[in-house]
Amino acid sequence: SYFGNDRTSVTFTVGNPSIATVTEDGTIVAQAKGSTVVMANVYFDGRITLYSGQISITVKDPFTTNSIYLMNYRGLGGVVEIPADRGITTIYAYAFSHYEYVDKDTSAGDVIDEEDPYYIKQSYLGEDTITKIVIPEGVTTINSYAFAGLTALKEVVLPSTLTRIGTYAFFGCTNLTSINLEHVKFINERAFAQCGLSYVNLASVNAIGNYSFAFNKLTSLTLPESSQSLGIGAFYKNEHLESVTFNAAKIKIGSMAFALCNKLKSIDINASVISSYAFRDCSALTSVSLGKDVSVIGEYAFAGTNVAKFDLAEGSAFTAENNGGYLVKDDELVLVAPAYASNTVRTSAKKIAAGACSGNLRVYFV
Repeated sequence: SYFGNDRTSVTFTVGNPSIATVTEDGTIVAQAKGSTVVMANVYFDGRITLYSGQISITVKDPFTTNSIYLMNYRGLGGVVEIPADRGITTIYAYAFSHYEYVDKDTSAGDVIDEEDPYYIKQSYLGEDTITKIVIPEGVTTINSYAFAGLTALKEVVLPSTLTRIGTYAFFGCTNLTSINLEHVKFINERAFAQCGLSYVNLASVNAIGNYSFAFNKLTSLTLPESSQSLGIGAFYKNEHLESVTFNAAKIKIGSMAFALCNKLKSIDINASVISSYAFRDCSALTSVSLGKDVSVIGEYAFAGTNVAKFDLAEGSAFTAENNGGYLVKDDELVLVAPAYASNTVRTSAKKIAAGACSGNLRVYFV
């Protein structure tokens, strides 16, 4: 540009290509931690001139840590192995997804009050180059939004020490298909919502938060004896989910926990509480066996299913009448099966619970 004609050109070179590389147009790309120089030479009619220059550059460590925290990662992407020799126990919020500040949207539920008077909030940015992450032994916690929106991420390898995953930690990792969760005990709200998971091993889980696995591709699911609660919409709209095994005694199932899992055909469940809408619009569901510890069934829990009768375990708090077509507890009609064939319910009950016929469009006489 200085000479102003097509007879000149600039050539860039780098002293140590293992530290950084440089493109034809002079863009410098970091490769590894260290220092090197980048040189520029002007050529005229193919011959080198006296016009040249160089700069020294230092490439920093892609991992920024503070005590036990991995604060952020800024590297080349691809396969990322977090160093095992830094004493890291916690992956900090937004460490890989990063964030920007945006205006709050009160119409979408954002709050501006005395406790949080600010008009802006953090919003994750996401990333599209990281394909695999290996987290070393010793890490126990992944904080909120740490990996949110990593759209190229396919596989995560977790250590046996990891027990807690924060809210929205992997939210929107749409290509994530492999992660080993067998040692994790607490999975918080929307941690894996809108991912691509078809299988998860939850062998040690205690609690699963609201919408933690919503909008995934799970085909089967086993909830272990250690599991105590499923939050609202925990497995909402897993449209490929065909089977769920409940090994936990007295687990609490939140509202809409399995709603719109429209390939789910049968369940055998001993949850102490089955909340409202828990299995709503599971249109393929025809078989429901209720264990002896089931004590509460919420309104519309089975609405939109094709359950015609309920099977009860011995010692159940409910009484099945008319071959399981409806359930009675303490002289109260609690629930009529959504696909109960008759339009008439004849029962020994003396009162009718709220929502007893919710989801049944046939019954009009009790």
